[in-house]
Order: sequence, then structure tokens, then C-alpha cells
Amino acid sequence: MEMLQIEAKKRDSAGTKSAKKLRAEGMLPCVLYGHGAEVLSLAVPKTQMAAFFRQSSRIIDINIEGDSQRAILKEIQYDSMGSEIIHLDLIRIKLDEVISISVPVKIKGVAKGINDGGIQEVLRNEVQIKVLPTQIPEFIDVDVSELGVQEALHLGDLTLPEGVELDDDPGYTVVSIVTKAAEPEPEEEVAEGEEGAEPAEGEEKPAEDGEEPKDDKGE
Repeated sequence: MEMLQIEAKKRDSAGTKSAKKLRAEGMLPCVLYGHGAEVLSLAVPKTQMAAFFRQSSRIIDINIEGDSQRAILKEIQYDSMGSEIIHLDLIRIKLDEVISISVPVKIKGVAKGINDGGIQEVLRNEVQIKVLPTQIPEFIDVDVSELGVQEALHLGDLTLPEGVELDDDPGYTVVSIVTKAAEPEPEEEVAEGEEGAEPAEGEEKPAEDGEEPKDDKGE
């Protein structure tokens, strides 16, 4: 089992100013909680976390000033532009204890309905599962090759790896094949002066052939 080791240090102060200073020093502020133990405010190196994001393992072996604890990444907070990580939430785990975690789905194949003019809509990008930390899959395969038009796959239809249990509503739709929306018919425009066109407000309707035009008094 691949597990990334990260060196962390405790933070003595919190707040925006302190967090900004940490990030300038190449560290990321984070909190570690869970299992009824003390909530710890920590700082971890950006470079080590970058390595964690590049690998498939979900487990972190975090060394806090000589105290080694196992954790998984619970939440990532980004800046207002969504481009820079500013805070992490880590949750303690035990390797022999089942946890609930969300993992991404991976669409496989080309649906039959696509060849019949349908459009594929992916409605869920993740699925919540129960699993031992050592058996967390990188993703859950979703094979759509047999899906026809107006058909869908739900969470309950997915084939999960051994040791993995669904911890989500089985009725949720993951992907569906829908028909293309009909394009609206273009409206016919009546050309100016065309027969049957109504006169503009304030204009007098022209007299029919053989009919005398009326004056303003209707005489």
C-alpha cells in the first residue's frame, strides 16, 4: 500500500494574517480531527502536499513532531479565484476501520444511444462508498456501452470492487442518454405592405377596391 509521509508542525496562532504568512513561507495551514481526539491546527509543506495530489494513494502518514498519525484528506479550500489552495481539512483514520469516503466515477465505453442521435448527460461525478482505508479505489468504473436513448444508469446499477459498499442513495442517476431538443421553427415575418398585414397604430387602413375612403368623421 502506497502511503505518503508528511512532516507537520503545530500552529500556535490562527487567523487570516497568520495563514497568509504560512503560505508565504511555503506551508499550508490545516486542521486534523476525528476519533474523539484533540483538534490540531497544523502546517504542512506545500511541496509534500503537491506530491500527494499527484499520486493515487488517499492515505497520509502525518508526523506531528514525533507523533505519527494516519489521516485522509477531507476537504480542500481554495482562494476566491479557485486557483490556489489556502487550507486543508484532514481526518484521522485507523487502517482496520471502515470509513465513508467519496471517490470519482470514470465513464467507460460509448453508449449505443449516442449512435442513435442521443446526448450523454453525466449527473454524478462522485460516489460515496464504505471501505477499509487500505482498499480505497482510485475511481469507480461506469460502463455506458449498453445504454440506449432514454435510458440511465443509477448508483445502484454500478459494479463495485470487492470490499466496497455503496454509502449513497442507489436511486441517484449517474449518467443518462437523452434525446436532442427539437429546434424551434423560425417565425415567418410579414413584409411591409404585404397583403393581409395590419396597419401600424395611428395609420388608416387603405380602402378596398370600389370603396370610398372615409374622412375623420366616418362620413
